[in-house]
Amino acid sequence: MKRRFLAVAACALTVAVAAPAHAAVTPAPVIATPSSDTLAQRIEKAANVVPSAAQLAWQKREQTAFIHFGPNTFNGVEWGDGHENPNVVNPTNLDTDQWASTLKNAGFAQVTFTAKHHDGFLMYPTRYSDHSIKASSWRNGTGDIVRSFADSAHKYGLKVGFYLSPADLHEALAGGRYGNNSAARAATIPEVGLDGTRPSGPATFDVVADDYNRFFMNTLYELLTQYGQVDEVWFDGANPLGSTTQTYDYTDWVRIVRTLQPGAVMFGGTDLRWVGNEDGVARLSEYGALPFTGSATGAADRPTSPIGGEATDLGDAKLGAADFLKWAPAECDARIQPGWFWKAGNGPKTLNQLKDLYHTSIGRNCVLLLNTAPDNTGRLPADVVTRLGEFGDWIRSYYGTDAARTGTATSTDGGTAANATDGAYDTAWSPTTTTGTLTVDLGSPTTVGEFGVQENIAAGQRVTSFAVDTWNGTAWVQATTATTVGYRRLLKLANPITTSKVRLRILAARAVPAISSFSAYAGDQVTNLAYGRPATQSTTAWGGDAGRAVDGNTNGSWGAGSITHTSDPATEANPWWQVDLGSSRPLGTVNIFNRTDCCSNRLTDYWVFASDTPFTTSKTPTQQAATAGVWSVHQTTQAGAPTTIPVGRSARYLMVQQAGSQILSLAEFEAYEPTALTNGVYTVTSVGSAKNLDNPGGTTTGTQLVQWTQHSGTNQQWRFTGNADGTYTITNVASGLCVDVYGGSTSAGAAVIQWTCTNGANQRWRVTGGTIMAVHSSLVLTIGGAGDGAVATQAADTGTNLQRWALTRVGA
Repeated sequence: MKRRFLAVAACALTVAVAAPAHAAVTPAPVIATPSSDTLAQRIEKAANVVPSAAQLAWQKREQTAFIHFGPNTFNGVEWGDGHENPNVVNPTNLDTDQWASTLKNAGFAQVTFTAKHHDGFLMYPTRYSDHSIKASSWRNGTGDIVRSFADSAHKYGLKVGFYLSPADLHEALAGGRYGNNSAARAATIPEVGLDGTRPSGPATFDVVADDYNRFFMNTLYELLTQYGQVDEVWFDGANPLGSTTQTYDYTDWVRIVRTLQPGAVMFGGTDLRWVGNEDGVARLSEYGALPFTGSATGAADRPTSPIGGEATDLGDAKLGAADFLKWAPAECDARIQPGWFWKAGNGPKTLNQLKDLYHTSIGRNCVLLLNTAPDNTGRLPADVVTRLGEFGDWIRSYYGTDAARTGTATSTDGGTAANATDGAYDTAWSPTTTTGTLTVDLGSPTTVGEFGVQENIAAGQRVTSFAVDTWNGTAWVQATTATTVGYRRLLKLANPITTSKVRLRILAARAVPAISSFSAYAGDQVTNLAYGRPATQSTTAWGGDAGRAVDGNTNGSWGAGSITHTSDPATEANPWWQVDLGSSRPLGTVNIFNRTDCCSNRLTDYWVFASDTPFTTSKTPTQQAATAGVWSVHQTTQAGAPTTIPVGRSARYLMVQQAGSQILSLAEFEAYEPTALTNGVYTVTSVGSAKNLDNPGGTTTGTQLVQWTQHSGTNQQWRFTGNADGTYTITNVASGLCVDVYGGSTSAGAAVIQWTCTNGANQRWRVTGGTIMAVHSSLVLTIGGAGDGAVATQAADTGTNLQRWALTRVGA
């Protein structure tokens, strides 16, 4: 579902903010840059491009949701073809209140619904087409899912958005209106519908348009006048129609939206732009003010694509070619399930994945648009509801306490320092020049794991480089640095730091910045033992030194400057990389982050070693594995981002070695102590195979458990619940069934299965020393080999790694 620029426009409203005293440029959402402008003048103008009132209100929402629901939900596809039988849409338990309450509880401020996807099926009883919910037998043709959605959203205090696909495969069928080459003719929108009526509204619109554009504007009019306040209109740029030609009358579309819902923003290149991927990942330097070509006149009310399009860098380097600058903030769309539409068996992302998503979107000056797909009964699946609840709890807990708020802020560089720590967005600290330092005394030693910085973008986005320092008792030490800030920038530290003072340094800015907030959060990260430790590798090419794998940056793109690289071409045999932890440390797991931009297949046949003594690096992997005192695991599947490998022993030295003559590249290598077990959801990973304990049988009782290659499915997630006797009941998240020894057998070799929870002794497990022991038999959970599908049994503890397990927490 590629989100290309297509859309509509942004209000050309000037936000009433005071420009810096030296500025000759009047702040505005669009500013022309004639060819006579110098680069310095263009940078000054870029500093004074500001959002419209609607854009600023949208940016403050931060966290928005998407709901894809329609014929595709019932047909099990992502894109329909326009031939859908209306009767297929038959949600037997539609509960839009559940949608809205779940999203509200998870911290979302807005939700956008697919009123019409590319199949052309309208999810409300339109006057203008027979391909709609009115033609369905559901509720005898009287149902209106858009009405239910909008009413529930408003009931729970959520802003409402509508997705209305310009592409329409139903209208592209023979006899339809899409691409039928009809002549444009004069008409007044709204027109009379098939039922002889027309919607009422505060205005009508005289247009000259072809058949499809009139149809589209009529349906747009219905959505904007029949369902209360609308705050976003989503025009998808995807075109599944190939050679079919249909032009869109954007000018009229925009005019209708601006008139009927003046507070609404529009996605697709006018008010809002696509970030460039569907993974919720914004750029490390994400700007709101961007350069464009063409006429500045009317640019706020037409779809535009910035110079560079979806390039990694849309900053100062592109300003020289601009004809005008425009405020065009990014929206980061992503999915909590694998698809946009629900499909049976597709579970949600883990809580850790949602945490990462929060940081790569909201934490990088981008509004998150997270899709949550209801199932074919009309409800959000239970596992999605649970995960969203965990997500909301994490956000409130993690960001609910800001140590800087209770500290004392000072600055010797002018401005009111306390404005950056008062919790009010509309106040700001501004130094007297484009650089400056803000210090916050926390009052006592405080553990900090993450910093947050915000600009008051009503005055423009200006910071281009900054750093954050912590006080170690005798001197300032730089903790982190970044480029742009924008509405919000979050910088999570690789390891938490305990400090009594923190300091923000603005190193460069396009103009005097307005820092709305500087925050210090405790964080929830576990100490990465490998971070910043001495690392070496067999050879180095392209500047990819060994230290890049322990710099705290997991970005898998070479352009991010944080990937190691051995000799190229690959002339050496068995290249290696290693890190010295400084002393022997108990290890639970290590995480290996592979490249993601290219060449990820290189890291496929590799070994991981652990030892308390230095490695002999001239050895082959098999020789290394046979060395006394060396722990090893051989991975024959491609490394992920990350692949988690359980270790379950103490070690000082850790090594990754590639088998054969191949380039070895790592984005990051992390090492963690064993996880302290508390009630929650975990993956259970075999030390011997690095594969996860897996439920292969859905909700079928009696299914024997197996191991399988790691993935994010809920059938590999296990809820550990403590019992009064110190044991745990282990429940599969996907099935809700308990881990059980078949028939209560006390014999070695008895199958470990899933079964209805009874709290029997054969369903209680003692977790200690890396083993998971059945209470009734004192035998331990054992996997039958190293491959996918190896079965789980109970057996006497012989010390083999196929009886050792690492637990990684993935949910509450």
